Amino acid sequence: MKKFNGLLKKEWVLYRLWIFAAFMMGLAILYLLPFALSKGNLELITDELHFGLMMATLVMGSLFILIQFLSSIRSDVHKKDIWLHSTSSIVQLLGVKMLFTGVSYLVYMVLFTSLGMYTVNDLYEGSFPQILFLQSIIVGVALSAEVVFFVTIIVFYALYLTLKRYIGRFAILITAILFFVINGAIFTFENTSLYAVLFYYGQIDLNPLLSYLPSPITPSLTMAFGTIYMAEQIVSLLLLVILFIVGAKWTEKVVLK
Repeated sequence: MKKFNGLLKKEWVLYRLWIFAAFMMGLAILYLLPFALSKGNLELITDELHFGLMMATLVMGSLFILIQFLSSIRSDVHKKDIWLHSTSSIVQLLGVKMLFTGVSYLVYMVLFTSLGMYTVNDLYEGSFPQILFLQSIIVGVALSAEVVFFVTIIVFYALYLTLKRYIGRFAILITAILFFVINGAIFTFENTSLYAVLFYYGQIDLNPLLSYLPSPITPSLTMAFGTIYMAEQIVSLLLLVILFIVGAKWTEKVVLK
């Protein structure tokens, strides 16, 4: 546990300024930008604008924190003593980075969804528990997506390091091409009948949850849920864990080679 806490403190010391910068950027987008756009005309600062800026804040924060995560890995890759002399496993080292960045992102999401959702009055109507439930869904979905991006970064960065040994500066181009090709292939496979036969089991209809959400007033703001399949979710989770371990071991092998 001491090793784990020590690694967390190290991440905090090295990357707390990144986190503070992300929060300051979010506050600037949410509060300073509306006044700059309106040039002092407060009537232009509508709920729609405020909600739109909240979404922009969440997207920019997500990208900023992903860059911080990649920067953390990239920095340690160039310090072989961390890998050679550390008594912690590579899985633990990268796991701590994911935990630190994930918790930072969770706090970021909770803060800025609160600042955005609880200050608009004309977009939706509902009780506090309904708004809180909607906020929880937004934060949960965003955090889940961010974890997937973390694992994706680990795997493709290991691929980039491997290719760099053989083709140098062209590695980043080939890695980017492979990223889009692989993701395109996955998207295509997910829309095939074979995918449905393999993974569409344990159907759960999420549409009843709509009754627990606030009702949108603005016509442009709609809420809808679909269907999830337990088999698909379990396989996706297992695959994510496997890819994380493979990516971590792969990174270690490339760095120490």
